[in-house]
Amino acid sequence: MRALILSAGKSTRLGGKQKLLVTAGGIPVHEWHRRALTDYKTAVVVRPEDDAEVAAALTWADRIVPHGKTNGPVGAIAAYLRLFDDDTELLVVYADTLIPAQPLPPGDWVGVSRLTDRTWDHQNKYGVWVKEELPTMVAVGLYRFADLQELRRVMDEVGDKDDHHLPDLLNLYQARVYTTQVPITGWHDAGDPAALARVPQVL
Repeated sequence: MRALILSAGKSTRLGGKQKLLVTAGGIPVHEWHRRALTDYKTAVVVRPEDDAEVAAALTWADRIVPHGKTNGPVGAIAAYLRLFDDDTELLVVYADTLIPAQPLPPGDWVGVSRLTDRTWDHQNKYGVWVKEELPTMVAVGLYRFADLQELRRVMDEVGDKDDHHLPDLLNLYQARVYTTQVPITGWHDAGDPAALARVPQVL
């Protein structure tokens, strides 16, 4: 099985720091990924300036892919697909998506989790406006593509320009390949300092 960690973004919310090298819950972010992806051959897409430092820290990674364009997740996936021409199912993980090790099913799916740590103004079932936590399902930055030939065809249509985002890719792919939602337990966001501070300590 193959996995791909996307970590080539600008990381503006973290002041430009490489997301894989910051600490979350007392351990480096890349250690979260190592523990969660023990059954996977894992490639990592990073900015060229982070190439050597990430390679030194992630000695368990199968391959480090430098990617200098600022064209988002779609561009990072395209950079990977240009290097690997096999059709092994691919698990795509955002660098700031932290999950504990857990069974992950085969097939085509989007990882989702309930977002409950913020309050919303909304009408309850009695029509009264209240401010409270409103659990809602959100994508957590974890995607599995089983049909790599179809993924490549969709990628050719979407392209990897700056104005194309992952939802463009997902919408085209899901129109041709049945894709489910898989609940992910223990998910934490690590995309900004406040989110990092909320990650519980790992034993």
